Amino acid sequence: MVHLRIVVPSYQADHALELLNAVPSVRNVVYLRGVAQRLEGDVILCDVTREDASVIVSDLRELDIDKEGKLHRAHLHDEARVAAGLPIGRSRRVGHTRYKTPGGA
Repeated sequence: MVHLRIVVPSYQADHALELLNAVPSVRNVVYLRGVAQRLEGDVILCDVTREDASVIVSDLRELDIDKEGKLHRAHLHDEARVAAGLPIGRSRRVGHTRYKTPGGA
C-alpha cells in the first residue's frame, strides 16, 4: 500500500475527493477541511494499492493539484522495512488503468 497526503486549496478538494472515491483501490480516505496552514487549504489522506498509486497521482496532477497544493506519497511497506533496519526491495510494475471521475474531469 501507498499512503498519500494531499494538501489542496479548498476549491480543489471536491475534485480530488471525487476522483479518489471513484477508484476501488483507494481506501481509508480522510478529509480534513481547513487544517493546512502553510499552504492554506484542506488535507486529504488515503491509502492506495501500490499498483494504482502512480496512476492516481498522475490523475491528481491532471487536476493541477500539484501546482497549487502538494502531493506526498509514502510506501507503507518500505517505511516499515526501514524502521526495522531491513533493505527496501523493488516491486514489479503492473499494467495501469487511468481512472477518471464520473463527471469526466
